[in-house]
Amino acid sequence: MAQLFLWTSNIIAVIVIILTIKIRKIKHELTKIIQCLYTCAIACILLNAADVLPIGETGSVLLHGLYLAATDWLVIVLMVYARRYVRINFGKKLTIAFCVLALADTISLVVNTFTRHIFDSQSASIGNTNIFVARMKFPMYITHLAVAYLPVIIVLVIFGYKVFRTTKMYRTKYQSVFVSLILIVAANIGYRFLKTPIDISPILYAFMAISICYFTLYYVPRGLVAKLLSHTLNDMDNGIMCFDREGKCVYVNAVIKRLFNTGDDLSKIEKNYEAWKNGRKPEELTEESWRDDKMLNGEMNYFYTTFKPLLDENGNHVGAFFVSENHTRDILELKKQQYRALHDKLTGIYNREGFIERVSRTLEQNPEADYTMLCTDIKDFKLVNELFGEKRGDEILMQIADLLLKNTSRGTIYGRLGTDRFAIFMRTELYHEEMFVEYAKQLSKLASNDVYHMVIHVGVYKNVNKQHSVATMCDHALLAINKIKDDYQQIVSYYDEALSQNIKNENQLIGEFDKALTNGEFCMFLQAQVSREHVVQGAEALTRWMHPDVGMIPPVSFIPLFERISLIHKLDMYIWEQACIKLKEWKEQGKTDMYISVNISPKDFYLVDIYATFTMLVKKYDINPANLRLEITETALMADINKQIELIEKLRAFGFAVEIDDFGSGYSSLNTLKDIHADVLKLDMGFLSQTEFKDRSNAVIDAVVTLSKQLGLSVISEGVETSEQVDFLTKTGCDVFQGYYFARPMPVKDFEEKYMNNVVSE
Repeated sequence: MAQLFLWTSNIIAVIVIILTIKIRKIKHELTKIIQCLYTCAIACILLNAADVLPIGETGSVLLHGLYLAATDWLVIVLMVYARRYVRINFGKKLTIAFCVLALADTISLVVNTFTRHIFDSQSASIGNTNIFVARMKFPMYITHLAVAYLPVIIVLVIFGYKVFRTTKMYRTKYQSVFVSLILIVAANIGYRFLKTPIDISPILYAFMAISICYFTLYYVPRGLVAKLLSHTLNDMDNGIMCFDREGKCVYVNAVIKRLFNTGDDLSKIEKNYEAWKNGRKPEELTEESWRDDKMLNGEMNYFYTTFKPLLDENGNHVGAFFVSENHTRDILELKKQQYRALHDKLTGIYNREGFIERVSRTLEQNPEADYTMLCTDIKDFKLVNELFGEKRGDEILMQIADLLLKNTSRGTIYGRLGTDRFAIFMRTELYHEEMFVEYAKQLSKLASNDVYHMVIHVGVYKNVNKQHSVATMCDHALLAINKIKDDYQQIVSYYDEALSQNIKNENQLIGEFDKALTNGEFCMFLQAQVSREHVVQGAEALTRWMHPDVGMIPPVSFIPLFERISLIHKLDMYIWEQACIKLKEWKEQGKTDMYISVNISPKDFYLVDIYATFTMLVKKYDINPANLRLEITETALMADINKQIELIEKLRAFGFAVEIDDFGSGYSSLNTLKDIHADVLKLDMGFLSQTEFKDRSNAVIDAVVTLSKQLGLSVISEGVETSEQVDFLTKTGCDVFQGYYFARPMPVKDFEEKYMNNVVSE
C-alpha cells in the first residue's frame, strides 16, 4: 500500500513537471503564476510521499514540516492566481501580509524538527510497512491551520461568488476550480481529524493545478466563440478583437496583430482595452463607432471601428468585440470621385468648380498676398473643330493645359472654365506680360493654316479685390477680353476702372429695372412705317427709358444688357401690353386701319409662351390681331427651325401678321425664305449701307425684293435715310419704308398728333 502511494505520487509529480515545462512557451499573463502553482504542487506531492520512506523519526518530522510549509505557499499562489484570473483587485497589502505569515510559519515548521512545538510523530503501520505519522499539538497547530486555510477560504469565496453570480456560459471554468478546492479541503480535513495514516490531498493538488492550467490557457467557452464568430468573422479583411467579461482577450485576427504590432502577445491589446474602458464597468458599455486611420505596409489604411457588447439570453454582459472594417477601397474610390468632380476629364487640370474651390482656399490661407487672375479665350474655337475635327480640337486643349503646367510658376493655380476658356491665378509679382504674349504665340501655332489662324486673347485682372467671389474675378478677366475680341493684333487686355464703371452702371440698371417697370419709366416710342404712296400705315414700337434722374437712357445701353441676363422678356411683355392698350384706344376712336409692330427677342421664345401670351392680350383688349404685328428676328427663327415654323403657323392662323426682322443679318437667309411662311420681310438696314460695290449691292437688294414678291411677302425696308434710297427701293418694288428720311422714333402722343391723318409731307 505504501509503495503504491509512493509510485503514484512520483508519477503524478513527473506529469506535472512535464506540463510545467510545456506551458513555459505559452505567452499569457498568467503563465508564470501557473508555473509557480505547479512548482508548489510538485513540492507538496513529493514531500508528502516522502512520509512513507524509512528515514527515521527526525527525518519524517522535518519532511512533514516542509510539506506543510509548501501547502502554505501553494494556497498563497492560488490566491494570487484567483485575484488575477477573475480580475478582482482586493489589494496587494493582504497578499503581502499572508506572505509574511507564511514565511514565519515556514521557519516555525523547520524549527519544529527540534522543538516539536507544533507536532511530533508516532509510529504507525500500513500493511507490512512501518511509518511515522504527525501528531498535532494545540494551540500552535491551530496557528498553522489559520495561515493555510484563510487564503483557501478567500479563494473559495472568490470562485463561489463567480459560480453563483456569473452567466451559464462562463460557469464551467469557475466550477472546476471551486469543486477541486472543496475536494482538497475535504480530504485534508479527513486526514487531520480522522487521523488517517496517509494524506491524499496533495494528489488532488495536481489535478487542481492541471484543471487550472486547462481552463486558463486553453479553454474558451464554445457558446462565446460561436456568438463572436457569427457577429465578426464575416470578412477577414476586417480587424477583429474579442474580450470576455473580465477583459481577457480571447481572440484577435491577423489584421489586428498587424495594426497593433503585437505578435502573439495580447497583453498590449488588453491594456489598450482597459484604457479605452476608462474605468467603466461592463454593464456601462454601449455600442460605439468611430474612424481609425492606420499605416500598414507603408500605405495608409482607413478603418471604421465598431464596439459591441455581447449579452446572453438573460441580457447579462458576457463579453464584447471590436470590428475594424477596412474601408480603404471605398475611401480611395471616394477620393477618386472627388478628384474627378474637381478636375477636367480631358486635360486633367482643375475644372471650373475645382478651380474656384482651390483659389478660395488659397485666398483664405494667404489673405495679405496680392494676386492676379488671368483668363484665356480662343477666338472662334468652333471653327477649329469644323476645320480640323473634334479629335484635333481636344488635342489642342490638352496641349494648352500642358503648356500651362510647363510655363507657370510653382504655386500658380490653373483650370479649364469651359470649352476653350482657361483661367490662371497667380501672385502678382510672378506675372509678366511678355511671358503670356509668348505663351499665346506658341498656342496660335497649334492650329493654323491658310484658312484659319488661331488667335488667343488673354484677359488680366491685376491685384484682385478679395471681397469679390472667384467667379466674379474670372468675369472681370473675361470682360477685359471683350474689349479686344475683334482685334487680331492685341493679345493681352486689362480689366480697368472704365470696365469697372461700366459694370457698376450695368448693375445699377439691373437693380433699378423692377422699380422702373413698376413706375412706368419705360416708354413706348413709335417709328412710322410709310407706304410708297407716302401714307403712314403703322409703326414699330420701340422702347426708351425715361429715367427720373438722368433723363432718357438710349436702348443700346440697356436692351443688350437685359437680353444677356434674361430680363428682356419682362420688358417686352410690358411693351406688348402698352401696344395693345394703344390699339384699343385707336379702335374706340375708329382708327382700325393703323397697326403697331412689336419686337420679340430670341430669349422670349425660351421664357414666354408666345402663342398663349399674344392671344390672351388680343382677347383681353378686344383688338384685331391683324393690327398687332409680330417681328421675329431671323436669328431666333434658326435656333429651332421646326418648332418656330409650327409656332408661326399657329400665330398666322389666329390672325397675326408675322414679320421676319433683320433679314440679311443671318447666314441662312435663303433657307429662312424657303422654310418660313411669313407675311412681311424686313430688309436689314445693313443692306443699304454704302459699299465700294454699289451696283452689286443694288443687284442683291433687287433680287431679294423680287424673290419676296414671288413668295407672296410684303417688303419693308428699314434704315431709309435719303431720297435716292427711296427712289431705288420704290423701283425694286419695296412696299413700305422706315427710317430717318421719314421720321425718327417719337413719343406716342407726338406720333398721334403728326400722323393720325395718314398724310406725310416730304
